[in-house]
Amino acid sequence: MENGRAPAHRSVTVVIPTRNRPALLRAAAHAAREQHGVDVEVIAVDDASDDADAIRDTAESAGIELIRFDRRRGVAEARNAGIAAARTPWIALLDDDDRWAPRKLAEQLAAAERTGALWVYSDALLVTPVGDVLETHWAPDPRGVVDQLFAYNPIPAGASNVLLNQQLLRAVGPFDTSLEHFADWDLWLRLAHHAPPARADAVGVAYVRHAASMQSVGVGTAADELERFACAVQARFGRRLDTTLAREWILQGEARACHHLRAATGYARLGARNPSRRFLREGVRQLALASGAASPRTGPAFPQGPTWARPTFRPPVD
Repeated sequence: MENGRAPAHRSVTVVIPTRNRPALLRAAAHAAREQHGVDVEVIAVDDASDDADAIRDTAESAGIELIRFDRRRGVAEARNAGIAAARTPWIALLDDDDRWAPRKLAEQLAAAERTGALWVYSDALLVTPVGDVLETHWAPDPRGVVDQLFAYNPIPAGASNVLLNQQLLRAVGPFDTSLEHFADWDLWLRLAHHAPPARADAVGVAYVRHAASMQSVGVGTAADELERFACAVQARFGRRLDTTLAREWILQGEARACHHLRAATGYARLGARNPSRRFLREGVRQLALASGAASPRTGPAFPQGPTWARPTFRPPVD
């Protein structure tokens, strides 16, 4: 660094969409501002929070820029608004309920510099709200990512993972605002067909599973959206999208929302189309839960994640 600042090509705008969650916005802004080895500007986009003053006060106290919508427009449009306001060569997206390792952006920029890639992703953790690790999700090999994207969304942790070059984004276009659940998958497909990605060999993101996550809230609209998305992919790329794993993701959300009968019916249909003991076995379990003949799994305790994945973590300053 020169004069305490990173070179211009190591400058990143972090876009944080938020709604009605000032405490989470404060934590996300801190994780973004305290990234090591990178100059960061942070733009929060408030999707018409009920208490606008709380979000504004949080943004002011965190020293970040705020864009506010007067009516709800959805997370895709919020991300697009932040991207349009960005003033740096690189853009990163951070949902307000997710968490970053302190060197997430630096590791990704190093991968971009090493490979010449214009978009980069990392490995990720799936964690509980207190930071215990449910699963580790390894990022895909960039050499096979195009084919994988036609089978499922292999980029772990959604939009909170990917670092994007501003020029590449202008070339492929913004997030599709007609999509809610699959807008990031759609963008990754377009990016992959325009330029190869790179993978940073480090765990950079903790994706938090909680009761108000997108997979559980509003999941009832996801099936129709998936059909529209699959048709759009076929029209754009002339290639069929395999929706099997996406349908399983939807059904997992139904189960977490305690819609057990709906989940059981969906698993039965999925098992009929794609013979798999996993789908049929889970359909039976969901039916038992719906009838009260079984109790939800409790499972063993999960290991504690790294300190940066905990809600109380405050990264040290260089």
